[in-house]
Amino acid sequence: MELTGPQFQELQKALLGAFPTSALLTQMVRFQLGENLAAIAEGGGLANTVFKLIEWAESQGRLAELVTGALKANPGNPGLRACAAQLGLLATAPTPGPTSTPVSKDKPPEIFYSYAPSDKSLRDKLETHLKLLQRQGVITGWHDGKVEAGQDENAEILSRLESADVILLLISADFIASDVCYSVQMERAMERQSAGNALVIPILLRPCDWKDAPFSKLKALPSNDTAVTRWGDRDEAFTDIARGIRSAVERWRSRR
Repeated sequence: MELTGPQFQELQKALLGAFPTSALLTQMVRFQLGENLAAIAEGGGLANTVFKLIEWAESQGRLAELVTGALKANPGNPGLRACAAQLGLLATAPTPGPTSTPVSKDKPPEIFYSYAPSDKSLRDKLETHLKLLQRQGVITGWHDGKVEAGQDENAEILSRLESADVILLLISADFIASDVCYSVQMERAMERQSAGNALVIPILLRPCDWKDAPFSKLKALPSNDTAVTRWGDRDEAFTDIARGIRSAVERWRSRR
């Protein structure tokens, strides 16, 4: 399969829209194609990297695999679906998952938990303290522990990151050290925050140097900027966080 000039340009545009950071594109290529993006297209900006990736896929006879793999990683992206349809690949492509739609007054915003695996126990405790908000219909919650058997875990995580209304960044030294948490999930969360498509709230779990991080411009919780593990009573810390999330979500929804 070879692309015409306009088709090549549209696919490049669609890939840039679906994977707007090098980290997201690298992850997609690794998970869907089993390849190292740096070995395929090294140097230059993101647009040049995508250009070289498409050229490589054409030369290797893997163009259809690239398009369907990209759509599998970001199933709700309209640009990718349009390209797949134009190339006659839509029948083999996955159906779209959740998309970033405006929050309805009747639909509780969905929360996405971005966290390092070593902080799972603290995430579980936070989720427990947010149960009242879920029971009252203020929020719903999702994290990678809810990926169902048979689902593509990485594709589902990326899809939920794109569709979430509220993204909680559970901050610790391990979060900052994680390429997935910091370079993929946090960067994409900040892009969606800047575009007005999501509410991002940093949650300070454990003490670490975070003041110069991109998310440091956002108001963090607990409200006194003291990490949860530094509180004498952690239940008090999580209660403060739950109240802060309630207030932030209600303010955010009122502006939608």
